[in-house]
Amino acid sequence: MRTMFHRLTSLVLPTLVLLALPVLPILGCSDDPVTIASYNGGLAPGFVPYAEERAPHIMADFPADELDVICAQEFWEQRYWDQFTSSVAGTHPHAFRRPNEMEMGGTASCAAGDLGPLDTCLQAMCPDATPDTLVSCAQENCGPEIGGLPDNCLNCVIANIALGDIGMIRAECESGAGGSYAYDSSFGTGIVSRYAFAETDSLLLESTATRRAVLYARIPDSPQGEIHFFCTHLTSNLSMVPYTGPYAGWPEEQAAQIEALLAYMETKTGGAGQMVLAGDLNNGPTLPGIVGELEDNYALWAAAGLRDPYASQSDAVCTFCDDNPLNLGTMGGEGGLIDHVLISDSVAGGRGYRFLDGAITIDVDGMSLDTAYSDHYGFALTIGE
Repeated sequence: MRTMFHRLTSLVLPTLVLLALPVLPILGCSDDPVTIASYNGGLAPGFVPYAEERAPHIMADFPADELDVICAQEFWEQRYWDQFTSSVAGTHPHAFRRPNEMEMGGTASCAAGDLGPLDTCLQAMCPDATPDTLVSCAQENCGPEIGGLPDNCLNCVIANIALGDIGMIRAECESGAGGSYAYDSSFGTGIVSRYAFAETDSLLLESTATRRAVLYARIPDSPQGEIHFFCTHLTSNLSMVPYTGPYAGWPEEQAAQIEALLAYMETKTGGAGQMVLAGDLNNGPTLPGIVGELEDNYALWAAAGLRDPYASQSDAVCTFCDDNPLNLGTMGGEGGLIDHVLISDSVAGGRGYRFLDGAITIDVDGMSLDTAYSDHYGFALTIGE
């Protein structure tokens, strides 16, 4: 009898104790979805118009409440990044950004007289150009003069054309102080997250004119479990700009970056776990109404086992779009789908959608102007739905 009593109490009492304890959540094991975003803010003075006027609207209207982990691009100047992280700090206290890296050794430069033909063309064809319109005017009207520059000088002009003034560009490049990369060698990218990082790291990518890198954050305690998050902004196909780098052209440089990025993902994860890649990848598929961009490069993602759930949605639309007043029909069709959130097979994919794709009204020299938040629309993918 005594033995039976002990057996009964050994089974019943622990059960009663467990029932009396509060139920605690298990980190990383809930069914709550996680929303991952890529946002190119187009805060690129000299390249994308009205950066200064648009920035306050981006900071005020950014939908941080509905997003969990964000890969941000083209926050080239540190002040824009600081404004952004401050604006989302209440919901996204965790941030990571690779600092500017100035070149070591020789810098790109122009010899006296190299810029003369370009200067003459700009004075004739772009006399009223502003810092926001000089780049587009030069590309449209002074292509031969740009292409006729020596490579070292051309690289300096490309990197410093955002200055918006040929006199300032001349001063930088003829002095040898201009450097080879735009925006003081900024990468322009960063990660902000609702969830803490257990590890951060980055990989420098070989690039021309603008710095490129892959950012990495290991997020151990998201509601979907541990996520290996990669964020990048790859070289774009600047077909109107002569290429001065070590590859055959802009597409080949991007392909080399993809190869390095995929190898880096393998190094960080061993090919296992939940991997998410977000960013402006500057390549994408052909879909109804959507123009493909460097599709051979886009195919490399699927070949490496990364999925693009949004491309399979019947309602998929462009992210770099011709209806955007900052683009003026540069892609053809509706535009391109080049902003992505790609996932490994181990990630439960959900649905994608655009954000910050409406209009804003800004003040430019005392005049009201209707425009967009950026030349890119934001893109988000909810995983775990």
